Amino acid sequence: MTLPSRFESIADLEDFMTAPTPELVADMKSVEEFMGSLADLRKQRGSLITLKEMRYMDLARVDVLEKQVVEQFETVSKHCVEFLLKPAALEPLVKRLTDVVAKVGVAKKATELKPIGEDTDRVGEGLTVLSDVINSLNIDDPTQRTKILEGISEAFAQLNRARATLAARKKELSSAEGKSEFSAQFRLFGQSIVSSLALCTTPEKCDEQLSRLLLTLEELE
Repeated sequence: MTLPSRFESIADLEDFMTAPTPELVADMKSVEEFMGSLADLRKQRGSLITLKEMRYMDLARVDVLEKQVVEQFETVSKHCVEFLLKPAALEPLVKRLTDVVAKVGVAKKATELKPIGEDTDRVGEGLTVLSDVINSLNIDDPTQRTKILEGISEAFAQLNRARATLAARKKELSSAEGKSEFSAQFRLFGQSIVSSLALCTTPEKCDEQLSRLLLTLEELE
């Protein structure tokens, strides 16, 4: 779920708040589900903190909602750690990022890269939340923490590769598209010159066509 960047009232926020039930948390089967749930809960808490700064706000109600969000975040976090300890828990995410690199390579237009970039940003946000969760939780076995952090580090490395490939491809396509557009505009300008010459039957019309062509040329520059 995508949360609005700003809420004007508690009621607005409550309309968007989602409290994952214990059953829902227990049914989470992928790292993407955990990342999405944790990211949404973090945004909800951030929105509640922002509401506290508004005048005439029901601070008691905000505190109750924030406590609920914190408890839900802790519950999802603990289940997430258990999930990440499973073998190959992060492999689907790494594959997803590998697929991003492949999609970028076959993109023909810069506009095709926008949804790919948005998906990559969502993955990056989720990985950041996972990293923060693992660093903040008290995990009894340090080898377990190390194992999870190594997996997240590998995913981050793939994410950085995907972002670098995306940026390079976007620059390449934008440059090529810009050159093609300028070439087409310049060919049209050449045709406009020929057309204007045919209309230059008097000194006044010559001045008029010259002014129009100079304006067009300035826009091309």
